[in-house]
Amino acid sequence: MRRLRERREVELVPLGPRTHVPLFEKALRWVVERGNEEVRARVEEELGRALDEALAFRDLRAVEDLAVRAAALDAGRRAAWAAARLAFEQGRWWEADVFAARADDGRPGVAALRAAAAERLTREEPRPHPGPWSLRFTFQRPLDDERVGLPVFSTGRGDEVLIQDSWGLHGVDLKASLLTLESTFESFLLGPRVLGPLHYMRGVPAPEHLTHARAGRLVIVPYNVPADARDPRRRSPWAVRDGRLVAVSLDDDGPRLAWIGRPATDPATESVALGPPLVVGDRVFVQLDRVGLTTEVSLAAFDLATGERLFETPLVRGTEVPRFASRQAQVDEDEIDKRAKGVGLAERDGVVHVCTGYGVVAAVDGVTGRPLHTFRYDRLFSQDRGTF
Repeated sequence: MRRLRERREVELVPLGPRTHVPLFEKALRWVVERGNEEVRARVEEELGRALDEALAFRDLRAVEDLAVRAAALDAGRRAAWAAARLAFEQGRWWEADVFAARADDGRPGVAALRAAAAERLTREEPRPHPGPWSLRFTFQRPLDDERVGLPVFSTGRGDEVLIQDSWGLHGVDLKASLLTLESTFESFLLGPRVLGPLHYMRGVPAPEHLTHARAGRLVIVPYNVPADARDPRRRSPWAVRDGRLVAVSLDDDGPRLAWIGRPATDPATESVALGPPLVVGDRVFVQLDRVGLTTEVSLAAFDLATGERLFETPLVRGTEVPRFASRQAQVDEDEIDKRAKGVGLAERDGVVHVCTGYGVVAAVDGVTGRPLHTFRYDRLFSQDRGTF
């Protein structure tokens, strides 16, 4: 058990016909379910010593790792409470709230710590804009292609409405004019669409292009930038992308670029695209699709305040991703997009759930980035059984 705990790499093993869990966590399940009190006592003692050692050095990451991996045992709940207090002392309010909730077995102080963390997580909402918009222009650009999607609307400051389209993020002052716009930052210019049929490349995912998340004054936008037309890797207008997260702050004196978050670089990756973002606490979670010699789907987390990349957890990977059949049973039609499409993320109690679009649903701990379990499903009329 000690050797399994000290293994840094995550090795997933079957728990059932479709479910996989990390090896150490499955071993802990055996300890709990088989009811051998002597074995359980020795494992609890070993984990308790590891927790004491981590607390002696005030190693928050080591304490959190124990809390996540040993959640089935009493030592895991002790580690969760210790992680909550350490995180609160270090100003990591969301992490403190998550681990306090996991340690809430009636012990005193949990409710007070969670209330204090929630109070500090309260975000300041944008105030009304002090004056009229300075830059004025009307809608004279071509409408988005239906495959890209309709514009996305959100509330701004005071009487403002934010509009995101394939050209940029714009602010509309409802008191002044519905046609009065101001570009809030560098335009999300995707370039003109190539005339003629759109050829969907094998293995290239189809993320949702127009989406953003709000967190108080911040607007978080995934920006899937097409590659330069001169790039020899470019096989189609949407085949090669360089995705990144863009955060815009709606300040009193006008919108400003807050930060740009970029995924980890990989020389073997030709294309990186980001799905819809999810803001939870002080973190932004987003699904990443990487295409190179293989297609890989990961979950990435960024710091909400700075855009720093916190972790990137690979979830599923395959060497080739054939398209799957559509409900219309037109399996040979190139005009029907049969690529995997990313969907929104979901979070509960610090666990982020990801539907990859490639046959795997994964649950990932949002604090440490450690996968908790995966579930394999059949895609509709799947043409690639067993690929992943």
